[in-house]
Amino acid sequence: MKKLSTKHYVCILRDGSKFFLDDKEAEIVKQAIKSGADFLEIGDSLVSKYDFQRLVSSESYEESEKIKRGERKCSCGKWIPPGKTCGLCE
Repeated sequence: MKKLSTKHYVCILRDGSKFFLDDKEAEIVKQAIKSGADFLEIGDSLVSKYDFQRLVSSESYEESEKIKRGERKCSCGKWIPPGKTCGLCE
């Protein structure tokens, strides 16, 4: 069984580092960015605004990682590994 996570956002930095954030932490980062702060407090880290790249939902992040691995989403909505076919709708 899959564990449910409270981390609904992923903060991605220029060097590829990732911070998985809950709703409250993501809101703090959003407000800091909007206010023009030079540093963002992310978890236990203090990050320069110049190192910040983007804040995305964990769903968007997971989809982009699957695409990078060569997976594709078939018409029935199932993710298919590279070189495989769905078997349900194809």
